[in-house]
Amino acid sequence: MRTLFFDRPRALVMALLIIFVGGFAAFVTMPQQEDPKIRNRDATILTAFPGASAERVERLVTQRIEDELREVEEVELVDSTSITGLSSVHVQLRESITETDAAFAKVRDALSDAVPLLPAGAADPRFIADRGY
Repeated sequence: MRTLFFDRPRALVMALLIIFVGGFAAFVTMPQQEDPKIRNRDATILTAFPGASAERVERLVTQRIEDELREVEEVELVDSTSITGLSSVHVQLRESITETDAAFAKVRDALSDAVPLLPAGAADPRFIADRGY
């Protein structure tokens, strides 16, 4: 094969041209989606509790929200951080969930069930699920 292209440079040019044209034709005809839909599986719930220490926020706000969210079967992971005056709960859905809108609706329902359990002075939880890749 090596001597074929050394002895016949036109065969080399023809082979390279066929490879180039074939690759270009494959690239042009490849199906493409302009804006692929990327499913967001993560959400954050922020709840303000002004003036409360981190321990009070954890005990009175974060723990109650986490308990309600753990009852949702679509939720794989619940992780939280409590600081002075603010509770942040991170929710991650299971990999097997293909319809995230319905799963997040269940998470919102569980969150609304937790609102009456929150102490006076705590703001309504803010559900943020639109931060994707």
